[in-house]
Parts: sequence; C-alpha cells; structure tokens
Amino acid sequence: MDLLAYKTAPANTFAPAHPDLESFQKWPEGAPFDLVETSYFGFCIPEHKIQAEIYHWYHPVLGVSSGGVVIYQGKKPTLPAADYCDYRSFMPMPKNILGCVQSSGIRIDMLEPNKRFRIQYEDAARNTCFDFETTAIMPLPVRWSGGHLAQIMRSKGTLKLRGRDYAIDHYFLRDRSWGDSRTEKPLPVPVLGWHGAAFNDHFAFHVAGFDSPNHHPEWAATYPSLKEGQNHLWGWVWKDGRIKGLKNVDQHNFTGPDGLFPDRVELRIEDAEGGVHNIRGAAIAGIPFNAWDNMTTYWCLGRWECEDMVTHGSLQNCMWNDYAQAAFRRNL
Repeated sequence: MDLLAYKTAPANTFAPAHPDLESFQKWPEGAPFDLVETSYFGFCIPEHKIQAEIYHWYHPVLGVSSGGVVIYQGKKPTLPAADYCDYRSFMPMPKNILGCVQSSGIRIDMLEPNKRFRIQYEDAARNTCFDFETTAIMPLPVRWSGGHLAQIMRSKGTLKLRGRDYAIDHYFLRDRSWGDSRTEKPLPVPVLGWHGAAFNDHFAFHVAGFDSPNHHPEWAATYPSLKEGQNHLWGWVWKDGRIKGLKNVDQHNFTGPDGLFPDRVELRIEDAEGGVHNIRGAAIAGIPFNAWDNMTTYWCLGRWECEDMVTHGSLQNCMWNDYAQAAFRRNL
C-alpha cells in the first residue's frame, strides 16, 4: 500500500515552514512526468449549505495545469449538477502562483507569506463572481517529509452566485502539495478520508487516512497491509496555541444508500501530547469530483460536533475504482 509510506515518519511530525513553500518549486532534469504541485483554497457559507472549491493541479515537467472553481449548494449527484462549475483541463501553467491570474480566470494574490491571500473571480455571462481574503488562524503546518501543507484559514468577502448575493465569513482548510510523483493508475486501497475544520480560532483539527480496520473486518483479505493503529497518514490538532501531531486516529466513515456518497464520519483523535478528541461530522452538502479519471473525491461540507461545540468544514472521501466497484450498492 504505497500511501502508507507516509507512516515511516521520524520523531518529528512537522517540517520547517518558510515562504518559499508557497512558490513553484525547482525540479531537476529527468524528474518523472507525473510529478505534481497543487493549490487549493475555498470558502463555505454554512447557513446556505454552500461550499466553493478552488483547486489547481500542475504538472511542471509537462508544463500543463488543470483547475478552476466548483460551487455546490446541498448534495449534488454529478459535477454538471453543480450550482456553478468552471473546471478546465490542459491549460498552460502560470509563471508563478503568488500573484497571477490562472488560466481558469481565477486571480490569486499572496498578501502575506504563509498567512494571507486574496482571491477573485468573475463570470459576467453567468452572473457569478467572488472576492474574498483568506487569513490563517494558526502557524503553517508542513508534513514531516515535506511536500504537503494544510492550514485552517478564515475566509471573508462576497459571493454572487447566479445573481444572488451572499456574505462569506467562515473557516476553510487550505492545502498545497509539491513534489509527489502522483500516479493516475488505479490504487489498491480503501476509501481515504480527508477531513478538517475549526471550531474557533483556538481549536481545529485535520486528519488524512483510512478507516480503522477494526470497523471493517471484511477488509483483512483485500487490504492486508492496513494494520490497526497505522491507518492515519498525517494530520494535527491546533489547540491552546500549539500544533500537535497525531498519535492515533480511530476513523469510521458511513455512506448513504449508494455505498459511496459520504453521510457521516466518527473520529477519535489522540494527539501526541495525550489529548483525546471525539469529533463527529455529517455531510450537509457535497458533490463527486474527478481531479483525474481513476480517482473520485466526494467533496463535502460537513457539520462537525465536538463536546458542546458545533462548526462546519471539509469532509472528503477519496476512492479508486476497485474499492468503489465493490462498495457500490446497486438498487436494480
């Protein structure tokens, strides 16, 4: 199981953060063609069950990019059913990603390194536009092996969606990655959860990993390398002014009637300093999305609960063909 390579972490959970991580990296001659970089921002408007995903995927060796924006309100069965979608493939890469207009038409400007960005977009023909700033509520967590960061932001601004105006003012988990040789081949892995939210400026979480095997005894023969206590790949808890690595994550995803679309998730997170956090999420909006054809991500806006706190944030499940084919429930 290739993705479990991230479990061979040294004692350090995080790598140093610095402004250069926001820029395109320099890659040597002979780098693999499927080496990628990504840029991921967004916002949610929970009271209207709206989430916007602003995702760009770059292949620097090939010199091409794909990306754009998807906005959905409530649950949508397919990408064309999105309330707004303009996601394009095979575009030229911008010269930089710190102050540019992407080929998709989205403008992204870094106002403060590792902390604050402004993002703008307008589609006059479809009466849709947004303009917001997104500001980190926490220092920048970088995966111990490099190549990946995920940081809670507060997005504030305005959205006009098909002529209707909304105020943007909530948290969002941004993501950036670089340097992985991200193959598009089918992978023999179970559903991969990618979840994160902030309950306030002082308490947030992010987990990326598989369900715990104890919830799926039927996986033992299909995924023998997935061991109990080794299902989470990376993540953190932000609490009391500290970013804490994760010791263990018990994760259990539940789906809707089709066996694929996320319904809810239960998490028991043990952080590296001994804290235990029982967190529950339920998808209130969502849409299936294919960054590449052999893998589908169910992007969802989740309603998250922890003790007496409630918030909203990302609830995502990624799956490849073999898993989805086996999990899909056919109602014939």
